[in-house]
Amino acid sequence: MQDKEKFMMEALKEAKKAYNKEEIPVGAVIVRDGKIIARGHNLKETDNRATHHAEIMAINKASRRINNWRLIDCEMYVTLEPCTMCMGAIVASRIKKAYIGAMDELGGACGSVLNVLDYKFNHKVEVETGILKEECEYILKDFFKMLRDKKRRSKMKIAEIFDKKSIHTYIIIAVLVISISIAGLLMLKYQVEGEKNLPFNVTQISVISTAKGIHNRGEDNQWSTVLSQKNDIYFKIEKNSEYKKEAIIKKIIFNNFEITKESELGEIGIYRPSQKDCEYNYEEETIIKDSLEYSGGQFTDTEILEINNQGGVIGFSILNRNVGECTFSENEVIPSDGKLLKLANVELKEIKIKISFDMIIETEDGKKFRASIIFELPEESILEDGVSKQEIGLSDIVFKRF
Repeated sequence: MQDKEKFMMEALKEAKKAYNKEEIPVGAVIVRDGKIIARGHNLKETDNRATHHAEIMAINKASRRINNWRLIDCEMYVTLEPCTMCMGAIVASRIKKAYIGAMDELGGACGSVLNVLDYKFNHKVEVETGILKEECEYILKDFFKMLRDKKRRSKMKIAEIFDKKSIHTYIIIAVLVISISIAGLLMLKYQVEGEKNLPFNVTQISVISTAKGIHNRGEDNQWSTVLSQKNDIYFKIEKNSEYKKEAIIKKIIFNNFEITKESELGEIGIYRPSQKDCEYNYEEETIIKDSLEYSGGQFTDTEILEINNQGGVIGFSILNRNVGECTFSENEVIPSDGKLLKLANVELKEIKIKISFDMIIETEDGKKFRASIIFELPEESILEDGVSKQEIGLSDIVFKRF
C-alpha cells in the first residue's frame, strides 16, 4: 500500500467517527515529514457550528501542534472534496498539497462547482484527486442510506402506533365532538328557552290604560281640562307548583327602564305605588329614578313596596303628562277616562310608547333570575272605550339565571 492510500485510510477512520455521531462522514489528516500531526472530522451538527468541517478542525489542531499557523511542507488527506471555505483555509494555512478521495458535485471547490485554484493567490496548493475514491464514496452513500432507513423506520413506527391507537383515537374524538355539540345545543337551547323550572313564575302581566284630567274653572262658566294619559302595569307572581324545593322571595327588582316615544307630545314619568293595591298619587317622591325594588315579606303591601314571600300582585305606573287640553261648559258632562283624549283630538300615535326593562326574581337561597321585557302601550280602544285592558304575552319572556 502506498503512503497516499495509507494516510487516506486514516482520514477514513476519522470519517467513521463522524458517521457514528450521525454527522456527514468526512475525515481529514495532516501529514508532515511522513507523520500524522493532526486529525479532524466533521462536527458541524455536534458543535452547532457551521465552520466545524473536518479540514478546519485538522488545520486548527496542526497549528497548535507546531505552534505556527503556517503549515509549510504539510500535506492534507481529506475524504471529500473541500468546500470554498475549507479550500480557502488550506490556501491561507500554506498547506503544500491536498489529496482528495471523493468529489462533491454539490459543493466542491476543487473543480466540481468551482476551482479556487484558478484564482491568483500568494500561495499555490497542489491537488490530487481519486485517492481511495470508491471507499470514500461508499461511506457517504452508506451514511445517507442509513438516514433514509432510519427515517422510514421512524415513519413506520409512528404509523404502527397510530394503527394500534387509531380506533381509540377516533372514538375519543367522536365522543369529544358529540359532547361539545351537545353542550353547544344545550347552551343555545338555554339562551332561547331560559330556565325551565323557576321557583316562582310570572303568571300574568296586565296593563290598564286610561286618562285623567285636571279641571280648572275659566271665565264665562267654561271649564279647562289638562289631560294626562296613564298606564298601570300589574305583575302576578306565583309559586311554581312543579318546584319541589322550599323557596322564599327575597326581592323583586325592576330596572334598566327605557321608553321610546313616537312623538314629542307630553312628559313621561315612571311611578311606584303610593298606596295599597297598586294605587298611585303621582307625586314627585314616588317617581322611579333608577330601579324599583319590592322586598319579600309576610304580606303584599305595595305602599311599603313589600310582596308576600310566596307571591302576589305588584306593579308600577307610567304617566304621560300634558298630552292635550279641552274645554267644557258648566252644563256639560265631563268624561273621567280616556275618552277625554278623543275630545282633545289626541291621536293614538301621539301617545304610543314602547317600554323595555329588566325584571329580577331573587330568592333567599341566593338564586337570581332575570328577564328582559318589552311591549307597547296603550291600545287603540282607549280612545273609544275610555279604558284599554291589555294582557302581555308571556311566551317571549325568558328568565335566565345569573
